[in-house]
Amino acid sequence: GDKEYTYGELEGLANRYARGIQSLGVKKGERVGIFMQNSPEFIIAHFGNLKAGAVTVPLNVMYRKHELRHMVNDSGAVAMVVSQENLQYVMEVRKELKTLQRIVVVSDAPAEGGILFRDVLDGQADACLPAQNIEEDLAVICYTSGTTGLAKGAMLSHANFLANISTLASIWELSENDKLMMALPMFHVHGLGIVLHGMAYCGYSMVLHERFDSKRVISGIHRHRCTVFMGVPTMYVRLIEEDLKDVDLSCVRLWTVGSAPMPVEVLNKFREKFKAEILERYGMTETAVVIASNPHRGLKKAGSVGPAIPGVQIAILDEDGGTMARDEVGEIVVKGPNVMKGYWNREAETDEAFRNGWFHTGDLGLLDSDGYLHIVGRKKEMIIASGFKIFPREVEEVIHT
Repeated sequence: GDKEYTYGELEGLANRYARGIQSLGVKKGERVGIFMQNSPEFIIAHFGNLKAGAVTVPLNVMYRKHELRHMVNDSGAVAMVVSQENLQYVMEVRKELKTLQRIVVVSDAPAEGGILFRDVLDGQADACLPAQNIEEDLAVICYTSGTTGLAKGAMLSHANFLANISTLASIWELSENDKLMMALPMFHVHGLGIVLHGMAYCGYSMVLHERFDSKRVISGIHRHRCTVFMGVPTMYVRLIEEDLKDVDLSCVRLWTVGSAPMPVEVLNKFREKFKAEILERYGMTETAVVIASNPHRGLKKAGSVGPAIPGVQIAILDEDGGTMARDEVGEIVVKGPNVMKGYWNREAETDEAFRNGWFHTGDLGLLDSDGYLHIVGRKKEMIIASGFKIFPREVEEVIHT
């Protein structure tokens, strides 16, 4: 909205929050869930958790009883920060949340069953806390559903996030001179690991929206002269449908897309209407986001997610673990400093995912002659008809045309 925060104000609020949750009994290494839409309080709580040595567990606001119960209990969260609108869902399963001791509620009214966010901050000092973490400590447990069974918690360290955002800042030329339009959910690793951590790392300004609304995004970019927009394919589909009369979006120097395959048809329509290129990239929750990216300057290949980012290795393997030739489809495996420590309390799944030093993504793809990665689908979702392999991406591209 019309609220503005300086870095100094954010720093002071995060320090006050950190001292506040420490006074509530939250200790180093303990997990704190955040269950709310994008808001200044989400940002304060996340960085405050890290300052207190705690681990953030971001929770999708669309979760209801089943997912909440599983993720809070699985992570062993001792506290949650919840918006007033989501408090009802927590209270419905409150008695089943075995480890949960404290609920902090972002609300102007008294919150039954919880402590008000403002009361956690009240009376606490603004001054910086002594550092609680080393780089290998856990920063976030992000739950990822995969394709089967209950969601697993990817253990992401401070080092994982630092490796990824420092590389992206370099190759995408992110700096304090940028102003980023933020409409991605911060409970997702895309919004948290790239945009929010990027803000802290690079020092850019962020225009924060609670949720994506195509009209508000376009008017906001025009009004605030934003230079960067990061989105998912469905956002770009909606942006293409909007009327661009009376708005000037030439201020945007970088449009990026990820989190799902980007249809070539949408890329072409966007280029035609916006007179701009969208930079496609590829990543996963388990890799603190980005594995490969088309270059900011240089050849962008439509339908490709680009080469591996610096410091990350990509290989394409067959069923027996052998390396596939260029332009041959196999499973995408990766190595790099951004790859998670493993799945929380899931030793068997961790061992299955990490083999011979490589993290197995479960995605199918190929590396072309230029080393650009092309994604064709999930290993477990491949269709076989009359003995022939059909990849979901092929079907989706036809539908999009």
